[in-house]
Amino acid sequence: MTDLGALKNYLGELPGTHAFILNLCSHVPESASVWAVGGTIRDVLSGHQKIKDLDLMVADSEEKAVAKTLAQLKGQKMIRTFQKVGVSFPVFKIHLFDSDEALDVALARTESSTGPGHRDFTIFADQVSAREDAARRDFTVNALMLHLRASNGEIEFTLHDFFDGLTDLKERRLRAVGIPEERFEEDPLRILRALRFKHQKGFIPDAALSRTMQEQSLKLLPTISPDRIQDEVLKAMEANPSGMLEDLIAYDIFPACLNRLSYLKVNPPGWMLPDPLPSREIANAALILPWLALHDFHCPEDKGLREIEQDLIALHFPNPRYVRGVLQSFVDLVLALEHESPLAFTEKTLESHTGRDALFLFEHFKKAHQKTLPDLPENRPPRINGKALMQWGLKPGPGFELLVLRARELQLHGKTEAEVRAELTHQAI
Repeated sequence: MTDLGALKNYLGELPGTHAFILNLCSHVPESASVWAVGGTIRDVLSGHQKIKDLDLMVADSEEKAVAKTLAQLKGQKMIRTFQKVGVSFPVFKIHLFDSDEALDVALARTESSTGPGHRDFTIFADQVSAREDAARRDFTVNALMLHLRASNGEIEFTLHDFFDGLTDLKERRLRAVGIPEERFEEDPLRILRALRFKHQKGFIPDAALSRTMQEQSLKLLPTISPDRIQDEVLKAMEANPSGMLEDLIAYDIFPACLNRLSYLKVNPPGWMLPDPLPSREIANAALILPWLALHDFHCPEDKGLREIEQDLIALHFPNPRYVRGVLQSFVDLVLALEHESPLAFTEKTLESHTGRDALFLFEHFKKAHQKTLPDLPENRPPRINGKALMQWGLKPGPGFELLVLRARELQLHGKTEAEVRAELTHQAI
């Protein structure tokens, strides 16, 4: 798991970045040092194939010195351009000649919270060491760093493990850097991030971290913005829906920061959706499905799908209207056999813009709930539409849509257009 050869191979597979790192290491002042940091180090050592961009850091330096170094690289045509971004702390976006993707170079920094909800911070980025920067990070597996050096046209590196993160990586353990209470007070979102790491990456919070999460969630999570909350919740749901549903209850997440969805505090029923789920919208729908199952897929009078959509909007969940559409189509499939035109109703639902996602959910629910869909014939005739019915003398109004479905139902049972017309016009008389 911790084969350093994987890191060497990874760095060698980044030709443009590889050259930039060599140039950066060669041009920073002797007192400064260049580091690779962040989740990429953790993921490469864990053997993940899909790795995000490499994050670079300059330690033991200051903003003016790094800007001067980058200006030298630009002047010597070693980079295309660079710009400082980040309001709170110095980060430089580097644009290389052979890539459209920007590369981030940050200064090592320390930070201390002066207000709730990760809003007010005192940040210091002048002559900060790599160890000091690692000490501000959330979990030990995220504090692993590579000290990079240029040597004879190659990148040499040394792995620095300041807080025994390698042991935690091997044992798939999630442990706070330092005191858990302090890490969560600095950024309460780390409570939800710990759950995402559990379900997305397979790290199990250690006893101290888990206990602190349970003790602090009701106090700290209400201070976080809805955008940050829903993003972490849905990422974890997308990775492991049934497990995350259980933890949303175990760690009091609903009353802490999803209070408008407290009615969803329902233990997962006897069904299993696959993980990972194919989309964020499916993950959002999976959050609501146990509640729907509890009500036998009939929404109570005081809480329909439109009201749920409004709750999702209030909490800044993405694409709430589409999620409502998926849920409505799913319910339609579950209840299709109860419809007076089950074949036509099923066909219409499956052909809707949410039908594919609704069918995905249905396929995984049908066994547990002993639900089946009507069998649609393989070779289906062209559909008789509402315009044809009007030409037959049937007038639009209440119940007209049901007539259109009835016409299609008769077609799907093998009736010819003439037979359909005769039956519908006879009924109208």
